[in-house]
Amino acid sequence: MGQLAGNPVEKPIRVLLVVERSEERAALGRYLVESGLGASPLLAPTLAEAVPHLAAGRADLILGDLAAWIALREGGATGCEAARTVPFCVLVPPGAEEQAAALLEHGTADFILQAGDYHRLLPALLQHILTRQETSWEEIARVIRHEMNNPLTGVLGNAELILAEGTALPEKVRQRLTTIVHLAVRLRDVVRDLERRLRGNGDLSDRALPPGTPPGVGLPREVVR
Repeated sequence: MGQLAGNPVEKPIRVLLVVERSEERAALGRYLVESGLGASPLLAPTLAEAVPHLAAGRADLILGDLAAWIALREGGATGCEAARTVPFCVLVPPGAEEQAAALLEHGTADFILQAGDYHRLLPALLQHILTRQETSWEEIARVIRHEMNNPLTGVLGNAELILAEGTALPEKVRQRLTTIVHLAVRLRDVVRDLERRLRGNGDLSDRALPPGTPPGVGLPREVVR
């Protein structure tokens, strides 16, 4: 278990390194393993070789060089949904600040990382990814709590009221209402158990995003400094 911003990371952040230069790829991989940042690297020299890992859901972050970014932008991962949804951080060489700013301005990258300074900058980037993951769990739990549990409570309550007041109901109708009540109780228990399990993956208090806000919204695209 690694440490990130002074807190233990229960589940390693899976970083897919897509870097053409073998020396740089190996150095980044060693740093992620040895730094205690709670990251688990998977290495690939090109985007084409990284696509199977993305399709299998093995990445929380793509850390790729300009060649990987260009390949992605030109359709090198067509049909791979994860290639569009996993955050992409472009490694740029020192002195390429203007090029990095253009990538961010046109929305083609989530983060920019200066390749020569990753020892200082990677912790901040990984903290962004960890925050994004926790926000996703918060949103899922909120949907369960408000969009599923509330209507379910209404269904259960109304069925019970009809049973309690409908003394003249035909027996077949009463049986069906009783079945609805039993199924609603079972579903309510499943929803509560699922929310409880999600609470184990992060702080699910109501202080985060408003209901309906997609996970990750509000995290700025930026050059990590």
